[in-house]
Amino acid sequence: MNRSNSSPAQTRQWRLWGYVSRIFLIGSLFVILGLNLSLAQVAPPTLTTPDNGPNIPKTSVKQVADTEIQEIADLEMGWNLISLQVLPNDPSPSAVLAGLTQFGSQVDLNSAVDSLWCYDAQLERWLTWSPGGELNNIPGAGIQDMKIYQGYWLKLKFAGLKLHVEGSLPENGAVTLYPGWNLIG
Repeated sequence: MNRSNSSPAQTRQWRLWGYVSRIFLIGSLFVILGLNLSLAQVAPPTLTTPDNGPNIPKTSVKQVADTEIQEIADLEMGWNLISLQVLPNDPSPSAVLAGLTQFGSQVDLNSAVDSLWCYDAQLERWLTWSPGGELNNIPGAGIQDMKIYQGYWLKLKFAGLKLHVEGSLPENGAVTLYPGWNLIG
């Protein structure tokens, strides 16, 4: 008897836990970015987020012109873990965050944004930016440009904000990872 034809197929089930930083829809394709997962071979599969975890912004991406793409993220007061899925036309933090709106109107960055942080795995240090901040323009301390797929912690002073970012899709979706911690989305 041929054992490979007669034995039942093996089914493995996994428990999945962690958190997702972004889920968005392009056409009929769901894309999940910034997935932080742990796996254990048990049943049934589940997906959970920490009770007091970061805000996971609801994000949409839509084409607004032949070469322009707009990304919109719903944000909350406090810490928001974000990343850019489009190459912004102007990648400076002040230009990207100038896309913050509330009830359809642009908000003042000084009143809305507390700080922006990212971990630079190549330099092995945290970089920061804040409206009018002293460290903004110091290389190796301030965030000079917001990069696509880089993870950012954005602390906001009030709720109900949306971040609108216009730009283009990258030709290459590759992300360079460095030894140790990497914050990507």
